[in-house]
Amino acid sequence: MPDPPLIALNIMLATVVIFTIRLGIETFTRTLEIFFIPVLILLFIFLVSIIPQANIQHIQPVFENGAKPVIRGTLFNLPGCIWLNWI
Repeated sequence: MPDPPLIALNIMLATVVIFTIRLGIETFTRTLEIFFIPVLILLFIFLVSIIPQANIQHIQPVFENGAKPVIRGTLFNLPGCIWLNWI
């Protein structure tokens, strides 16, 4: 599938910005509240449907030593990420 032209993405973003400016940020956030769950459900369906086509060899350099170092690094940095919100 070819990539969408950059101008189409720019037009969609500009439309969202214009509606937000015209109708206000409250309208924008209420719209996001409505569409958040359906978008998450569609994303989950997309990810589940693409799993059979996934090739594990494409992520091999990240998991070269297995998943344990990646998980250990994530859990080690998690407290730091939480404290960064307070700074």
